[in-house]
Amino acid sequence: MAENETHGARTKAAILATGLDLWRDDPHSVSARGIGAVLGLTHSAILYHYGNSKALRDAIAVEAVRAGCEI
Repeated sequence: MAENETHGARTKAAILATGLDLWRDDPHSVSARGIGAVLGLTHSAILYHYGNSKALRDAIAVEAVRAGCEI
């Protein structure tokens, strides 16, 4: 990542990457709590970066399609 990226941008990218990893295992298992457990963050901290659960799932789904994951 670029040196000028903020901590928040790095955290958001880590959330997205972890969500994608979970998606690859089982798309139905992706949740803010599951991502938080992997990253050591709270459910609220995960949702802070995406606003709500739907926006989080949508962002992960878009990334999964972009990465060529099966839906």
